Amino acid sequence: MNIRTLVISSFKGSGISDRAQIASMLKMHEYGVDFHILLNEKSPKKDFFEEKGILTTSYTIKGKIDKKAVRLIREIVREHRIDIIHCFNNNATTNAVQAARKLNIKIISYRGFTGHVHWYKPSSLMNNLHPRVARIACVSNAVRNQVRSQLWRNKKKAITIYKGHDISWYQNIIPTSRKELGVPENAFLIGIVANLRPMKGIRYFIDSANHLKGHYDIHFLLIGRGMDSDKVQQQINQTPLKDNFHTFGFRQNVLNDVAACDVAVNSSIKGEGLSKTIIEAMSLKKPVIATTAGGNPELIRNHETGLSIPVKNPEAIADGILEYKHSGELRQKMAESGFQHIATHFTVEQTARQTMDLYKELKTELELNLKAKKK
Repeated sequence: MNIRTLVISSFKGSGISDRAQIASMLKMHEYGVDFHILLNEKSPKKDFFEEKGILTTSYTIKGKIDKKAVRLIREIVREHRIDIIHCFNNNATTNAVQAARKLNIKIISYRGFTGHVHWYKPSSLMNNLHPRVARIACVSNAVRNQVRSQLWRNKKKAITIYKGHDISWYQNIIPTSRKELGVPENAFLIGIVANLRPMKGIRYFIDSANHLKGHYDIHFLLIGRGMDSDKVQQQINQTPLKDNFHTFGFRQNVLNDVAACDVAVNSSIKGEGLSKTIIEAMSLKKPVIATTAGGNPELIRNHETGLSIPVKNPEAIADGILEYKHSGELRQKMAESGFQHIATHFTVEQTARQTMDLYKELKTELELNLKAKKK
């Protein structure tokens, strides 16, 4: 089945952020999908895609409704006889639904985190909940269920397609030296990677130190935009382990930093779709403590693939840290089972196959629609 798909995504991020999406696309390209990509003008991936035999068009979509973008999308659809438009952000979707007016085309939108899709919000009605959107590809069951709760009809248009990873990406990662991080060699190091936003629950992660008084061998590594701010430092200074915190802003080689940790933590209180930082930690064979926010339980099954804890509960974070600290056997077991969970259930091959099946389903619907019109 010949399927021609226009992908609209910026592809302007780092290799880590775009890698999973690109890998599944390349796999589908091998299966015979004819891709055309509309990407950001500053994307460093243009030459890469074209070397792989994938056509690209560079244009930076300016907003929710960009008339030039709408015209450009329509031109691409007509010139290349596109069957499916696969959108990976809200601006892509809002402009695609405008461009698709009176065209025999199928649109797929993407949801990567829970929340912000509501039937009463005009912005949602302009993109994910627009009637011209045929499917909403959600990154986890938690996201899918939230979207379905906002659909009055055809709730099955929201589906789950996990974003697959390749565990080979995480091999040969050399841990950052403790000296570079300012951490004692014999410290039990707990790491968290996140940008400082309320949904990430960093305050609860820091507060866990208040329940670890006297455990001076426990150190905390915080990495991400805003983590080195005065606001964070003020909260740290109120804990009994204030000298055991090591804060950094954005770091290029964050996987090496995670590899240096003994335990990885996700303290999110809401919004998580399928946490990339959890997947990365598990792929690095790091035991994980994660809250039950969003799609986290689809990655962390309590005492099976990691330790699962309630949201907004610093004492539970501290308990999890101590449970791991006191049992090397538990750390090893959770590290290995977490790694196997990712290697088995969150692969690039599975993502490509599921997306390919969706494309075939939509292509069949298009052909049936065309036959019905001819009668």
